[in-house]
Amino acid sequence: MSPRDMRQVEVYDWVCCAFGAPNANDITERVLRLFEETVELAQAEGLDPERLRAIVAHVYGKPPGDAAQEVGGIELTLLAYCSAKGISADECEAAELARVLAIDPEHFRRRQNLKADAGIAERTEEP
Repeated sequence: MSPRDMRQVEVYDWVCCAFGAPNANDITERVLRLFEETVELAQAEGLDPERLRAIVAHVYGKPPGDAAQEVGGIELTLLAYCSAKGISADECEAAELARVLAIDPEHFRRRQNLKADAGIAERTEEP
């Protein structure tokens, strides 16, 4: 198993611990969290939300793609972004994993439930 695959297992185990296996295996919830992180990156880079809305409309005007191919596209696009930004995707990923593992999972459950209250996530209880 590659180091990246081992980290993927570690992240999955953390999501199960923090939010429960049903949440960890909820594909809609996982895609919403990925989308949220992507929007947060766009916000961090100062992008206009109207451009994001235009992209969403453009994408939804086309037939859906294959999920596995889209994951590859996400990965390649992230690597290209990191190269342009002058940062290591691998180091950022490892640092973020270390950061979240150092925080009590209850913190993330509270945040998740605030998102649920706002209608943008599923509610979670202590697993």
